[in-house]
Amino acid sequence: MMRDQNRANPAPVLNDFFAFKALNNVTATIDGHPYVSTGQLVSGNFFSQLEVVHALGRAIQPTDDATPGSGAVTVISYGLSSRVFGRSPAVIGKTMQLNLIPVTIFGVAPEGFTGTSSAQQGHCSSSVRSFSR
Repeated sequence: MMRDQNRANPAPVLNDFFAFKALNNVTATIDGHPYVSTGQLVSGNFFSQLEVVHALGRAIQPTDDATPGSGAVTVISYGLSSRVFGRSPAVIGKTMQLNLIPVTIFGVAPEGFTGTSSAQQGHCSSSVRSFSR
């Protein structure tokens, strides 16, 4: 159905399908301090399909999502970047834990980005493969 809609529309709605799953009650541990958080697992093409321009760093890419358990990466929200890291560029490459799984922060989402839901902004968007063991 979406492919037909794309073909009929001169400006495509989507170029490809992407995956996402909301995560509630995630424990994000940053510098030894635990925070109850929300987030989402996303496919490697999630940000590119939504045409998100990151505030800092880069998006999760298909190569980050290629092998289960490898390259555990995350993009944090602008709000989390502001509250915990003071919007410091040094956040890129920093390791944090999500439910005890170490992930590397690759990017900061733009201010106001809520993902696929306008009702709730997740604090972290992590590659699906980050949590595949």
